[in-house]
Amino acid sequence: MKVFHFIDLPPEIRRMIWEECLPSRIVEIDGGRWARTTLCDRRKTTIMNRKLPAISQICPESRTIVQENGHWESTPGDCSHIKAWPDPTRDFVFQHWQSFDGMYSYGEEMDLWPNLLKYNGQCPADNLLPNKLGFGGYSTVWLALDTHLKRYVALKVNIADLISREAKVLKALCAPLPSSEAVHPGHDLVTVFLDGFKVQGPNGTHTCYTVTLAQCNLREISFSRLFPLEVARALSYGLTQAGAYTHSRGYVHGDIHLSNVLVKLPSTFDGLSIKQLYGKYGEPETVPVTRCDGEPLPPNAPAKAVVPLFLGKYAEKFSLCDAHPLLSGFGEAFSPASEVRLGQDCQFRAPEAIFEPQAPLTYPSDIWSLTTAIWEIVGMKAIFSTEFVHEDEIIAQHIDVLGPMPSEWWARWEGRSRFFKEDGSPTNSYREINGLRFRSHLRSVCRNGDGEWETSLGMMRKLRFWS
Repeated sequence: MKVFHFIDLPPEIRRMIWEECLPSRIVEIDGGRWARTTLCDRRKTTIMNRKLPAISQICPESRTIVQENGHWESTPGDCSHIKAWPDPTRDFVFQHWQSFDGMYSYGEEMDLWPNLLKYNGQCPADNLLPNKLGFGGYSTVWLALDTHLKRYVALKVNIADLISREAKVLKALCAPLPSSEAVHPGHDLVTVFLDGFKVQGPNGTHTCYTVTLAQCNLREISFSRLFPLEVARALSYGLTQAGAYTHSRGYVHGDIHLSNVLVKLPSTFDGLSIKQLYGKYGEPETVPVTRCDGEPLPPNAPAKAVVPLFLGKYAEKFSLCDAHPLLSGFGEAFSPASEVRLGQDCQFRAPEAIFEPQAPLTYPSDIWSLTTAIWEIVGMKAIFSTEFVHEDEIIAQHIDVLGPMPSEWWARWEGRSRFFKEDGSPTNSYREINGLRFRSHLRSVCRNGDGEWETSLGMMRKLRFWS
C-alpha cells in the first residue's frame, strides 16, 4: 500500500487545505462579563478565541497562512492592554457594551506596592519603579533600581502570609562553595538571591526579596515562533547545566518548564538611566480596576493595575549572544535528603508519578521535565499534549515515544484498552486517528526531515525513563 504524505502535495493544494482549516470565531475584543454561577466557564473560550488559531502551531507553512489572514489588534478603551487576533474575512468581532477588567480584579493588593514600599521605607532598592514585570499565582514581580549595587533588580512580592520556600532555596544555591571545589558551569545560570525583607500591608505580611533581573521567559517569546537552531541548542545546553547545578547542591527544582526559564539581560542594561529606560521601553501603563457588580472597591484592593513591561525580544530575532538562560521559579523546589515529596504532589507529572503516586520523587522527575522543555525549545511545541487531554491519552503518547512501559504499570493502567490491545499493539482506531495525528505532530516540530526526527526520538529513548 502506498503511503500518503501531506508534504508531497503541490504547494497550491496545501495552501487551499490550510485555508480551509482556518476557523470562523467570535472574537471578543474587550473582557466581557462572565457569570460565576454558570455550569460552563466561558472565560476559557473567550481567551482562546483571542489567540492565534491553533493551526499556527503545526508548522511554518501553516503559520504563514495564519499570518496572511489576520493581525494583532489592541482592544479599545480601558482594555487596551488586551490583544486579539481577528481574521477580518472569517471572524465575527464582538464588543461588550461595558468592558470588564477581570484580569486584574482579583482583590489583591499587589498593585499598591510601589506606594506602600516607598512610604514604608523598607525596600533595599532605593528606587522602586512603577513597572510590573509579571505576576503568577503566588507573587508579583516589580522592576527596581538598587543604587547601592548600581544595577537594576527584580523585586518579588509574595501574596500575604505565604510561607515561601523559594528564598531559602535561592540562598542555598547562592551560598559560597568550598575553595577546594571547582565552580560548576551552571552556577551562573540560576536566579541569584540579593536581599530580602518583609512588609505589613492591608492583607497581611508579605515576604519580599530582590533577585537577578531578566528580560523575559522562553514561553512568552517562543509562542508560534522558532529560535534559530544554534540558539535553541545553546539554550538547551544552558538549561541542562542549570539543572545539573541545582542537583549538585542537593535540590530538585520540581517545576521546570519554559515559563520558569528566563533570558539574561545584556550587561549594558544597567547603564540605562531611568529616563533612558522609559524612552526605550515606554512609560508604565495602568488600567482601572472595577468590580463586576459595579460596587465600590474594598479598601485592600488597588484602584489601578499596572500592565506588565516587556523587556525582551521574540525568538526568531535571537542570536547566539542572546542565548544565556536563567533557571528561575524555585517555589516548588525541595531537597530529597530532608523532605519527602510524593508523586501525587507533582504538577508536571513524569510517568512514575502517575503510576506510583505514593512513591517519593527524586532527581529523575526533573530529568523528565527538563527533556520535555528542551523538545519545546527546539520544536516550539510540547512533545506531549498537556491541555484539554485526558491523562490516559497522555500515557498513550508516552508509549508512542518511549516504547512499552514496565509490565506492572501496564497491568495497573485501567484505560489501556482504549488505545492498545493486550499484546501491546495499538488498536485500529488509535493507529488510524490519534496515532497518526501524534506522529505527524512529532515530524512537524523537527526541522531537518526524518533524520532529525529519528535522532531526537532516539535520544529520548536512550534516557530510558521507564526501563
